[in-house]
Amino acid sequence: MSHNCHVLIIEDNKDLLTMLNLMLERNAYTVSIKRDITDLESTISALSPDVILMDMLLADADGSAICKNLKQDKRYSKIPIVMTSALPSARARCLQAGADQFIGKPFDMEDLLEILSKAIKSS
Repeated sequence: MSHNCHVLIIEDNKDLLTMLNLMLERNAYTVSIKRDITDLESTISALSPDVILMDMLLADADGSAICKNLKQDKRYSKIPIVMTSALPSARARCLQAGADQFIGKPFDMEDLLEILSKAIKSS
């Protein structure tokens, strides 16, 4: 299945980031990775990803607040954002912040691929 879609992953867990990168590339996605939010807006502008996959709990930031800021900015509001978290209360918080999709951790790779596909198709 050929996707040719560009995913920007914002995740501070190195092991999860490595696994996501390998699995998405294996499924024909182009992947860019970011481990923190330093220069995030300029990174997004430079990369023009088709979708952003972001953890809610980043070491240096609240991912739901970042999501809300991106969705309120006309330059980035059309980019679908898929949020991830292991917190039980995270789904409502992320969706309220404007996330297009949410997937709880731990997740099955097939479920993630389906959610990414939905997010991209809805944009």
